[in-house]
Parts: sequence; structure tokens; C-alpha cells
Amino acid sequence: MTMKVINLIPADIRRAAARRIRLGRWAVIVALAGVIAAVPYSLSLSRTAQVARLREEFDRLDQDVTSARSRLRLSTSRAQQLLSELERSRAFRSKRAWSGMFALIADCLPEDCWLQSVATDPEAPGVAAVRAPTSPAAPGAAPVRETVTIEAPQKIRLVGFSTGDSQPLVFVRSLTQSGAFARVALQRAMRAPAGKETGEESLYQFEIVCEW
Repeated sequence: MTMKVINLIPADIRRAAARRIRLGRWAVIVALAGVIAAVPYSLSLSRTAQVARLREEFDRLDQDVTSARSRLRLSTSRAQQLLSELERSRAFRSKRAWSGMFALIADCLPEDCWLQSVATDPEAPGVAAVRAPTSPAAPGAAPVRETVTIEAPQKIRLVGFSTGDSQPLVFVRSLTQSGAFARVALQRAMRAPAGKETGEESLYQFEIVCEW
């Protein structure tokens, strides 16, 4: 036996209730859809912010690296300059001691004999020759050491006066016997005219060249 259900609620009220239920369901669906759509958007915003932070960090590190490279270039240039100056000073120190040479010349100089001038031949040394490295040093590596050669004169020219013609020969013999020179030569010896340097006496002017 089939039972009949009689709903005494008016149709308008039932339709309004059904509409509210459907609206509630749609609201829940829309809310869920919004939440689901917001998750990727939130992740995208988070990743964008993270990328921005990483980009700022990269820019800062790049600036630090550029600054460090600049300081390294300056330090390398300064180190190479200091090495070059050190090699040059060593080259100068290895050259002949002029104070000792002057003392030797003074000891060999005979009596009644004096010098008017002492000069190297040539008077000015040649340009220093620097041998550059064949290949540049790698970045950050120690600078390549350079070899510095100082071109120094190999002769000294002595010009002076004596009261007789024998003193220049004695001077040459003393310089030769000192063993400090490879060759000592009397280039010129002549009677000097009386003048401001010689006074009224008749003196001899000589010129001696010493080689080493």
C-alpha cells in the first residue's frame, strides 16, 4: 500500500528554501574555487619575491666581485712596481762602489799631481733594459718577476795637471798595479799654457782612461 505524503508548506516557501540551499552550495563551491585559485597565485607571489631577493643578492655579490677584482688589479700593479723597483735597487747595489774607486784613485795619485775632472765614459748611463714576462700572469696569481739590467759605463776618464811630465806615467802605473781596472791608458799628456787653472807655472795637462 503506497503512502501519500502531503506537504503543507506553501510552494513559495519551499522554492525560497531550495533557492537558499542552492545559493549556499554555490557559495561554498565559489569559495573553494577561490581558495584553490589563490594557492597558485600565492605561490607565484612568493616565488616572485624570492626571485627579487635572489636578484638583489646577486647584484650585491656582483658588485663585491667587481670591487675585489679592481682592488686585485691595483694590488697586482703595485706589487709589480715594487718588484721592479726592488730589482732596480739590487742592480744598482751590484754596480761598482764609486766611493771605493775615488779612494783608490786618490791613493794612486802622485804628489805634485791633481785632478781637474773625473767623469764616466759615456757621461750618462744607457736606458735600463727590462725583460718583460713572455706570458701574462693568471688573475689572482703572484706577479711574474722581471729582470732589470742597468746599462752602466765601462770607462772612467781622468783629466788633471802635474808639475812634471813623469807624474802622469807614475799615475798610470799605480792605477794598473792596483788591479781594479782591465786597462789603463794615457790618452794625452802635453804642456799646458799658463792660465787661470795653472797660474804662472808651466804645467803638464794629462788625460787618462781607465776601463773595467
